[in-house]
Amino acid sequence: MKKAVLFLVFCLMCVSGCSPTKPEITWASFTDANPVSGQRILLRVSCTTDNPPLMYLWSASGGTLEDGGLSQYWAYWTAPETTGDYTISCRVIDDEGENETFPFSVRVSARADAVSLLEDGEVALCTARRERLKAGGIWAAVAGEYLHSFSATASSTAGWGEDFNTMVVSSFTNYYYTTSYAFKGVLADSAEIITYSSSTEDTLDCDTCEAGDVISTMHLDGSYLWVGSGSGLHGYASSDWMDRQLDDAVFDIYSDTDLTLVATTAGIYTWDKETDSSPAWTAPEGALADPACAVVLDSQGNIWSVNSALNEVRINGIACAAQPDVVVCSLDVDLLERIWCGTYCTTDGGETWTNPTGIDDSTDQIVASQVSPEGLLYLRSVSGRLYVWGKAP
Repeated sequence: MKKAVLFLVFCLMCVSGCSPTKPEITWASFTDANPVSGQRILLRVSCTTDNPPLMYLWSASGGTLEDGGLSQYWAYWTAPETTGDYTISCRVIDDEGENETFPFSVRVSARADAVSLLEDGEVALCTARRERLKAGGIWAAVAGEYLHSFSATASSTAGWGEDFNTMVVSSFTNYYYTTSYAFKGVLADSAEIITYSSSTEDTLDCDTCEAGDVISTMHLDGSYLWVGSGSGLHGYASSDWMDRQLDDAVFDIYSDTDLTLVATTAGIYTWDKETDSSPAWTAPEGALADPACAVVLDSQGNIWSVNSALNEVRINGIACAAQPDVVVCSLDVDLLERIWCGTYCTTDGGETWTNPTGIDDSTDQIVASQVSPEGLLYLRSVSGRLYVWGKAP
């Protein structure tokens, strides 16, 4: 009898000691605790529980949240224009309804004046976004040096580089959040693509380019690598070159989930990916049939372009009501929906253009502006100076 009582007590102790516990957030991180307005950051939590699966409910006191759904332990947050202190919270709920919440505190600052990122005498030849990284920065090819990397929180070099005139950069992040990069670049006056990945260098010839052709722009579009040259648009996919896509000289390429745009001497070609799963190009017509040297799409589906013949910014082929004081062949859109042409931006559909405080190109004209995936604006001048507007690393 005594042994039976002792056994029962032992069983009760085991049940009590092994009873389910509420979720416990054991680790949390963000890519930047002090973002500037319009900057995107990545937030993550790690949680243990005896009652999986877990749900993650993200909320914020301001700004814009992007997350991957209730099953995702991470979320992206874009800071608003209004500066101040904000809280982003992650509430973790287990299968029994038990929960724990972790609050992230961030302070949003105003964007600082544009600052130079290179030393005197260094010349930036081109820049490229860190593709596939929503909170990443850019890479810059600097003449005679390694490739340089810049983001809101850090700067570094790749330990490798060429004097690229144009390039694209793929990013790959593993389970442990270690990121590696694959580069494809083209030297000036060349149609040969130099590739670099994992310390391995190789070359890729543009099989559909013509003799003496020069590649002026490249773009990663899902599984496609688009190459623009004087002879037209060329496509590389599944380790092979496709038939030449377009025969007009190409100056710029832009894509989002549903649409790909190509700016050419004959106007703007479009591929509607919702309608056609394989590339099917609609020829320019009407107002879109004028020469274009830059193109971008806004969140409303409007096509912005720079008319290279008249040197004006257009929306859906129609000239904006007002024009930047200086129009250059460069367009981009940031995370606060500002359309940029060089140092000038518009938030009202081209009715007015402003030059933000701290950006002054009166002595060294800006010829290209590029928004990084995390939302900072990088500016390259005619002399090769490279600036960032927002936050220096």
